Amino acid sequence: MILLHIMRRILILLFSLAWALPALAGQKVSLIVAVDSSRSLRSSDIEAVHDALSRGLESVSPNLPVGLVIFDDTARWLVEPTPDRDVVLQALKVVEPSGTTTVLYDGIFLAAQGMPGGGALLVVSDGKDENSAVTVSDIEGLCATQDVRLITAGVGRTIDDKALRRLALLTRGVFLGGSVENISSGLPGAVEKMMASLEPGPDSAEVHEEQIVAPQPLPAEGKRVEIEVEETARTRSWTGIWFLVAAGAFFLIGVGCVWWFLNRRGPGRCKECGAEQPDDGGECPACQIEAIRISAENREVADEEATRVPDLGVGAMAFETRPDDIDRTVTLGEIALLTVHEDGREAREYTLPRDRIFAVGRAPKVNTLQVRDQTVSAQHFKIVYKDFRYYVVDLWTTNGTSVNHECVRVHPLSPGDVIRAGLSEFVFSSQGGLQPKDGAKGS
Repeated sequence: MILLHIMRRILILLFSLAWALPALAGQKVSLIVAVDSSRSLRSSDIEAVHDALSRGLESVSPNLPVGLVIFDDTARWLVEPTPDRDVVLQALKVVEPSGTTTVLYDGIFLAAQGMPGGGALLVVSDGKDENSAVTVSDIEGLCATQDVRLITAGVGRTIDDKALRRLALLTRGVFLGGSVENISSGLPGAVEKMMASLEPGPDSAEVHEEQIVAPQPLPAEGKRVEIEVEETARTRSWTGIWFLVAAGAFFLIGVGCVWWFLNRRGPGRCKECGAEQPDDGGECPACQIEAIRISAENREVADEEATRVPDLGVGAMAFETRPDDIDRTVTLGEIALLTVHEDGREAREYTLPRDRIFAVGRAPKVNTLQVRDQTVSAQHFKIVYKDFRYYVVDLWTTNGTSVNHECVRVHPLSPGDVIRAGLSEFVFSSQGGLQPKDGAKGS
């Protein structure tokens, strides 16, 4: 409950920060220039774009960051938005035509993605697109989300005016015409108009119509277009909120994983007796043995001495006797063996110890012999040596333990006896001296 309370408080704090983030750290609007650098243009065309852009930027507010993207076979950033116009112009000056195709739409999409605060995107191209992964619809949707307006201008030997006008119209932008020279004269006015349209107002309404800006004289000295850098409601709220919600979700998942790891179930101790529990989370073997002992003590038998096993190291436990048990009593020799016949595995042979219990079951660590048979319990039975005899002790298992097809709880073993647990068989035998007493029946 404490952990859930803490996690709820953290989630509330994350949502509060997400709501306040846009007010604390807004995104600035910017002017990005996307220039066609494919071989459909000549070096002289790119040089003319450089000169016209250099003159046009002189009348654009110095507070507006400017970036540069080029596109031919691929679209790529050359300069991230920066207040230093000389860096952009220097980078454009050394661009040379290259590639065999023109990914015009990919170039526009890449540039618009880098404008989270919105702004103007100047696209200078012949209007022809080849092999782009995105479409005009993709560009329209992204520009609407980011509040990006396209300013398009034609350059090259053959210009697709219709494609450039369409891009400007769909993004509520401006088409400067098919002359590079229009950039120097028309860019400042187009930028000023678009920046003004980005400012929120109660009666502001965008008119979706094609605009062609004729060449205009340069503004008088000292008169610059001042751009009020403001955030839009969309980018302020959704960008910050989704980022922090995602971060909060990852944080909560991490806290949950740590809580699970610290509280995951593992080998522990029984709450009743304090004994170590098996790895598979089954019932406590020590408590089962104690239950056998109590049951044996409360059981009425005809001959108590004949049905009681001396202390086997696991408590006093009763067992059913058979008429020929006395005849099959054996004396200790050198080696007692247990041969395991498990389905799908070769027979294995184990030497039975005298000084400790030999435990058999499916769970690791808590058994002397671990078997794979899924019908065998986590701790199925134990073999105990006491007073020159070996005994098999069933641990109150679901499937039970049998000796020579007879279900038993505690039973003395003689050479040749077959213990069955689940689908597996265990043959008790001897080597070098574990023999029947005088007069005993053969095993």
